[in-house]
Amino acid sequence: MLEVAWHGLPRWLHLILLAKAASGALPPALARVVFSAIYGTLPPVHLPRPSLAPARPLLVLPPYHSTVYRPSGQPRSRIVLLHGWGMSSKDWALTARKLQKEHGHAVLTLDFFGHGFSPYLPHNDQHDPHVLVHQVHDAVRRAGWEAAPVTIAGISMGSAIALRYAQRYPDTVHRLILMCGAGMTVTRWYAWTDRLRACNNALLRKLQELNKQPTWHALFHYVPPLRAMISHSYLTRLTPEYGVDQQTLPQTLQKVHACIWPMVDPLHPLQLELFDETPEHVAIVPGVDHALFCLLIDFLQLHSKAHLWQ
Repeated sequence: MLEVAWHGLPRWLHLILLAKAASGALPPALARVVFSAIYGTLPPVHLPRPSLAPARPLLVLPPYHSTVYRPSGQPRSRIVLLHGWGMSSKDWALTARKLQKEHGHAVLTLDFFGHGFSPYLPHNDQHDPHVLVHQVHDAVRRAGWEAAPVTIAGISMGSAIALRYAQRYPDTVHRLILMCGAGMTVTRWYAWTDRLRACNNALLRKLQELNKQPTWHALFHYVPPLRAMISHSYLTRLTPEYGVDQQTLPQTLQKVHACIWPMVDPLHPLQLELFDETPEHVAIVPGVDHALFCLLIDFLQLHSKAHLWQ
């Protein structure tokens, strides 16, 4: 009955109640009810999964942009910082420099294909999460970090790439830090990730039909806004899991050292029940949603939290 009453309330009222519960303005008993309703596992709305638009294979990785921040002496640890969809390595630049200069870590950042200073791939339908996993592995190899396990911190889509990387190269990953991370099947009633996925794949299937015509093919590949839109649609067509193996996910989540999330995330909500053991460090950033959290990632002073990186 309580869940039925909660679902009957408008979403704007949900957010107001959550903000008041987080600030201590509600009685403790009522605050617990609000937190349980928001963060608890509730029956999700299951939409039929559409057939996925296939991706074209990529045989050779083109050149891309990456940066290695090396300390003057022996690094305390090696850290890979992965940005999210629509972001770039610039969003991590301040954190990377401070981890290097103030704390003596070696840090690797890179721009995923189609982001920042890295080019789009030759074909729109080659943009796929597994390509980004190989890109990260190539960047780690070029940095000369294959000998020792690395710590990988990923935000949003970057978390999903980190999880896939840990599943493919488990012996090379020391720990994972997830931030409003994708990569897990979403079971929250308020999440709209499945709806985005359905719309995205419906669009891509229509575009595939049009792409068979020479005129449309030329427009899709040589008009920059269209090329960017279609390439990013292919990249995100597997959201929210992004191809992470959900069968072996519990074992992979054992490598997660910290989870840092916005207070409410309708894209990739925090689901601690998926972990066999709660990560050692869990932090909720109040007053922000998914988009604002991504914009502020370089200003959260994460470099100063030594327990995250040691």
